[in-house]
Amino acid sequence: MGLQSRAASNFVATAQHFDSDIYLEKNQVIFNGKSIMSLLSMSLSGGESVLVRCDGEDEEEALGAIEDYLNTGIHK
Repeated sequence: MGLQSRAASNFVATAQHFDSDIYLEKNQVIFNGKSIMSLLSMSLSGGESVLVRCDGEDEEEALGAIEDYLNTGIHK
């Protein structure tokens, strides 16, 4: 199935609160965490692992917010 559009949209909304670049990596392919089209093309299924990378002045805050979203918000 893959990452649903609502979950992808909410992820992007969370990511866009930060100036840092946010990327997800799956199977050595990098996806832009601020692009809904990029996330939808990732074909992420429940239980799969991805690497989240944040790069910028607010990277620690961004990573914390993304981690919180992935652990709790994605199921709302």
